Amino acid sequence: MKINKSMKSTMSLAAGLALVTSAHAAITLDNTGTISGVTTLAGFDATASDKLVVLVGGPADSGGGWTGTEVISGVTYNGISLIEAVQVQSTGRVAGVFYLDSADFAGTGDIVVTYAEAMHAANGISAMALSGTAAGVGPTNGNLGKTATIAITENGTFVAAASSYNGTPQSPLTSLNSGNFARAYEENVSAGSYTATFSAGQATVAAGFTAAVPEPSTTALLGLGGLALILRRRK
Repeated sequence: MKINKSMKSTMSLAAGLALVTSAHAAITLDNTGTISGVTTLAGFDATASDKLVVLVGGPADSGGGWTGTEVISGVTYNGISLIEAVQVQSTGRVAGVFYLDSADFAGTGDIVVTYAEAMHAANGISAMALSGTAAGVGPTNGNLGKTATIAITENGTFVAAASSYNGTPQSPLTSLNSGNFARAYEENVSAGSYTATFSAGQATVAAGFTAAVPEPSTTALLGLGGLALILRRRK
């Protein structure tokens, strides 16, 4: 088959677009920290990340019982308030996901959890430093029981999940801890319906964080340059 100039231009255009769209975004889990039985996770390092994600559960009832609303009223990192992505509570138990966007994390800092009323301690705190995320939070869900389902809209989403009271994260979740406050995550989740499942739990939460749109690569830019020359010659 004879290929004319117009067909060649079209083929070159398709090749150039393929170069541009071949790059894809990805989220990197830089590091994690977990602790139980306190309200402060001290010295967490979020350096070089663009998002801090914190999973919090509690309070741990020491036998005296509680009379008020058992709800997480705030989470801070180095005194800066995190944004609540999702929180759900049942009798005596609560689980939540909080996050903070920043391109300027430097050094270590303390993550401090406070409650709406005096509590003994959190059942647990887990922190994750992510890189390559878009600003804000994606789909979220809080549910009474052992599962939470969210609608993933973008391939490559990072899911953070937690469930309160005597649970164990179920596959494909990667476990950060089990027991009174089970928490876990999964990287590179595909678009579609996603259910985070634990073996038990009274309050379960899940939150998705999507990848940022990547900058055009050098190869892609060269492809665009070639396209510009082709179009110029055609004119």
